[in-house]
Amino acid sequence: MLEFYKTTKKPDIKKLLFNESVAPYNAFSGTLVLTNELPQIKELKKYISSDTKILTVSGSGEQPLFFKMYGAKNVITFDISFTSYLVTSLKMSAIQIFTTNTEYNMFLDDLYTIKTLDDLSQKKYLSKAVQNLNEENKFYMEKTILYQDRRGLLYRNSSCNFYSLNQKEFDLLRKSLKTNTPFIWTDIERLYKGIYKEKFDIIYYSNILSFKESSSFNKILENAKQHLTSTGKFVITLEPRNLDKIQNAVKDVFLRGFDVKILPQKEYFQQMIVQPVR
Repeated sequence: MLEFYKTTKKPDIKKLLFNESVAPYNAFSGTLVLTNELPQIKELKKYISSDTKILTVSGSGEQPLFFKMYGAKNVITFDISFTSYLVTSLKMSAIQIFTTNTEYNMFLDDLYTIKTLDDLSQKKYLSKAVQNLNEENKFYMEKTILYQDRRGLLYRNSSCNFYSLNQKEFDLLRKSLKTNTPFIWTDIERLYKGIYKEKFDIIYYSNILSFKESSSFNKILENAKQHLTSTGKFVITLEPRNLDKIQNAVKDVFLRGFDVKILPQKEYFQQMIVQPVR
């Protein structure tokens, strides 16, 4: 399951439910219930084997779950938002208790359509997954749904990628969750203080840089560079409108010895893959 990694930080229920921060992403902000970057996540399948060590944003949970489904045994995930931790934990709970892909796909539909706490009793697959959470996470998830009208912590929009898993994929996911997945609850600018000297074969940043000031790009990228293995890949998903400024920062930090590959836009995003020249 998902476990907090090297931290004594504790969630604050009042901040979770009544947070008034105007920042789009903060420690108690909401999260999409389904990812909007599935084409970009799938792009990395060809680079993943059982020996691949990955650091990835958790987002709506598909990022670490799909990377584990693709075979990576060592996945560390992070996010600034506690809600991301809850949603990812909930999906892992569902994978743990259901035995068929049909049940899990119905759970995803329940999660996408949940609006009120009363709905929870009517949506049996979601309800089973919530009941299977540990007592602390169950408490936070039920409160999150109860205050959904006020906070909208579990949100969905037209950008979400609806998907379903076949039985083979679901079986791979169930098998992959026999070991715990570490979760670092932190902002990207403080991320590497908790990782120390660990190195990764893939660092996946999702669309994070779109929500950071461009003046912080170089420091963020330099931190990532220091934690790549000698053959490691640094992957950024980005909105096309941000391509030029992110590309300029990448060129500043990865001066020589690296190849920068920019993939065509798929749905809402492009993807940049930075890797050592072979």
